[in-house]
Amino acid sequence: MALVKVIGISGKPRATLKYEMDKNKTNNELTTGINTLANIEIAYNKMKAYQERYKVNNKVKGFHVIHSFSNKENISPEKAHEISLEWFKKVFPDNTIAVASTHTNTKTLHTHFYINNVGLNGERIRIDKSWINKAKEISNQICKDQGLKYSFIKDKKVIPNKSWYEYQQEKIGQSWKAKIREDIDKLIPLSKDINDLYNRLQDQGYELKLDRKYVAVKPKDKDRFVRLKTLGYNYTPEQLDNRIKGLDKFNLPERGYYASGSSNKWIDKDIYKYKFKKASIGTIIQLTGKLIAAMLSKNESNPRYTKHNYKAEKELKAIEKALLTINNNDFDTREQVVQAYNNLEQELLKINKWKSKADKKLQEVNLLAEEINKINKQIEMVNNKEQQLKDKENDFKNVMNVYDKAIRKEHEKLYKEIEASR
Repeated sequence: MALVKVIGISGKPRATLKYEMDKNKTNNELTTGINTLANIEIAYNKMKAYQERYKVNNKVKGFHVIHSFSNKENISPEKAHEISLEWFKKVFPDNTIAVASTHTNTKTLHTHFYINNVGLNGERIRIDKSWINKAKEISNQICKDQGLKYSFIKDKKVIPNKSWYEYQQEKIGQSWKAKIREDIDKLIPLSKDINDLYNRLQDQGYELKLDRKYVAVKPKDKDRFVRLKTLGYNYTPEQLDNRIKGLDKFNLPERGYYASGSSNKWIDKDIYKYKFKKASIGTIIQLTGKLIAAMLSKNESNPRYTKHNYKAEKELKAIEKALLTINNNDFDTREQVVQAYNNLEQELLKINKWKSKADKKLQEVNLLAEEINKINKQIEMVNNKEQQLKDKENDFKNVMNVYDKAIRKEHEKLYKEIEASR
């Protein structure tokens, strides 16, 4: 068994499912739905529904994992599919939503898995270096248990689609950086100057590196430092100093401040993507206003003006929805919004548990429906056979009636002859 590729799918998940379940490459017996049905539309819609339910807006919508065997192995496609499923169950959580198809159109038997980026319970599915090492070890053990000889994984055959650094960043996420921002925001009103802010951060357990070009901080429960400037433009030492002095609480950087290759490098990436981070309603509205002002102030002769104008209108609509929600629910504080959100999450978890049970019942019903269809076909065959026998029985009755009539005529004729002879 060889884990050939792990590919993050961000474009068209339905196309991946369609390729995976192509009947020219496999057949229905070698396609299995895991916590879903082995149907393109049903699987796609269910995966999308769980992404929306748990508000998973990741660029990567799912993972395409290819699981292959050496062409030297003497195993059947059915056995390859069985082994691949055994491997899958040991390396992914039980709540994973996926579809598996073993392809037989090449010399090398291989199984395709399309895996949703979130499971039935809302748990994110992550694939990183530690997962790959675990998957490799389990694959090799299954090979050994199954008596395979040529399909052991070698390190060079494991090809993740991201670098180790990218996986680490994805694994860490943005939550701990958001906590640093929150702590800094709380300390700014209490600080006299930038040095006082640094001292207060140290009092809270942060480690700081001040003897360098870019000031870096490290929370007490983390193993690595992060530069303040990577937290966003408003957390650079210069801007922190301005905020402490009250000169400008939030300023947009000059065009080209970040030259990281982003198409929107004239706007700080963290500000532009503020809606993916934790912030108060006031901050969201303020940042949105800054964005809109920056976008609409561009000269209309700029070929990118239309694009910026469109984004501004989109943000205005988002503000309108947010304000309507605040008004309709009588929210006064952020804590009320968080509480309402948590209550909805609890309701969603209850619904999810019910939905999980319903999905299992649906699978049972589908299996039962298949059995009923088989029985109905058998009943139909029996009914047809019964009708055929009845038709033959009627035919025999007709023949018997003809014979009876003929015999009665003969008897009557014979009786008349006897009577005449007397």
